[in-house]
Amino acid sequence: MGLWFGSLGVLAAGAAPPVPALGVYVSAAGSYAMNSSDLALDFENSLGFKARLGHRFHRFVALEAEFEWIDAFDVRIQDTTPESYGFWALTLNGRGYFTTGRFQPFVAAGLGVARARFARGDGGSAEVFLPAGSGESSFVMRLGGGLEVFTSERLALTLDASYVLPTGNLDGFDYVSIGWGFRYGF
Repeated sequence: MGLWFGSLGVLAAGAAPPVPALGVYVSAAGSYAMNSSDLALDFENSLGFKARLGHRFHRFVALEAEFEWIDAFDVRIQDTTPESYGFWALTLNGRGYFTTGRFQPFVAAGLGVARARFARGDGGSAEVFLPAGSGESSFVMRLGGGLEVFTSERLALTLDASYVLPTGNLDGFDYVSIGWGFRYGF
């Protein structure tokens, strides 16, 4: 976190705005997930992380693979044993950028697969896997946006928010993900 805030000092120094390089990039970020389910259950929020591998092939367009892992959403159904579910999603996202200067807001949309592991407080568990094209629950959709703040041609601070919408067996277990981290271009 100190490195993240230290990078803000570089911005305040007033250096000329960097021009981001086109090409391959990687990104790592922490995430805070808030369950936005319409199910009549009492969910608690959870922490996780995101990793991205992408290619910015035009100054306004990028394509990326995003992996997000959420530790565990705890849920209680009335007076029953507490339950939780960990979650991961792997999506292929398209990104559209509005500007090319130091501050670059973007929108993103993607499709992919998801997996959830359900566990009961008494140690019992069950798993649900949702492969693409399975007919039961074939995909997860991600819609979002954010801001990349470039501290150099290759390094940027990232802030993003996305709405993740699973289908099939996980229909109704949607969540909002807030992320913060770094992006490095090669």
